[in-house]
Amino acid sequence: MKNFFVVFVANVIFFSSVECNHEEIHSRLIALANSCIGDTGATPEMIDKAFEGDFPEDSTFKEMIFCMGKKEHYFDDAGVLDEDKMRNDIKEITGDEASANALVDKCLSQSGTTLDKAFNTAKCLYNSLH
Repeated sequence: MKNFFVVFVANVIFFSSVECNHEEIHSRLIALANSCIGDTGATPEMIDKAFEGDFPEDSTFKEMIFCMGKKEHYFDDAGVLDEDKMRNDIKEITGDEASANALVDKCLSQSGTTLDKAFNTAKCLYNSLH
């Protein structure tokens, strides 16, 4: 089930294409995270922890999550999440519109700063599937 997190979060939060195998998605996620490390100061250790389900409560990690979402057009420059894109991508992955809507409704109801919302959304998606 932990491998499903990589596939799910990578596609739902960061990638618009779901036509990849696990290794391709993992490689793309790592490349995207690495491109955001330089922008945010996050560390590879933080990424490793996230793959294990441990989301560091650290502002640089939150910035990296937001950076990744922004680069994949889930967030605009103002930090507004494209909810329709999120719903459509989750629906493509799950094949079930009702489940996708329930998950989005649950995980996008987070409050806080833009960075907190990106972080909490990713964490909620992970926790909801485990």
